Amino acid sequence: MTDVLYMTWEHFEEAMRSALAELSKHPLLPDPPTGVYGIPRGGLIVAVTLSHRLSIPWLPEPRPGCILVDDVIETGHTMQTLISNLHKQHPRLHWATWVWISKNLLPQIGYHRYVDPKIWVCFPWSDPLKIEEERRAYHARITREVQASEVR
Repeated sequence: MTDVLYMTWEHFEEAMRSALAELSKHPLLPDPPTGVYGIPRGGLIVAVTLSHRLSIPWLPEPRPGCILVDDVIETGHTMQTLISNLHKQHPRLHWATWVWISKNLLPQIGYHRYVDPKIWVCFPWSDPLKIEEERRAYHARITREVQASEVR
């Protein structure tokens, strides 16, 4: 089994304090941001927390000048597609993620922390009993994607 990093709510609080400090210094952060949008599922928890801490609205969809957050980027495909599509509509979109596990998407704008891709992160809102099942499903999905890209 892959090594597992069990994040506690205390780790989450520490990550939020760190993210807030980094975000407050970021030169591309809109002043003030129009709100914060979180990519479902884990991004919602991060977005609501940042919304409260920054006293800005939580957004049900991204809009210009907002902060786009996710809890983790594993392959980068979801974030890359979302950012590409959203930047066409909203060029002033700012994004952030507080755990970075992707080697596929380089951080261009935003706050991030890198975690070794060999480590599986179990967030406080995750079910620790399903870690191995989720990890296997993830690796199977990635293997299928790699094989499909080799056929092209």
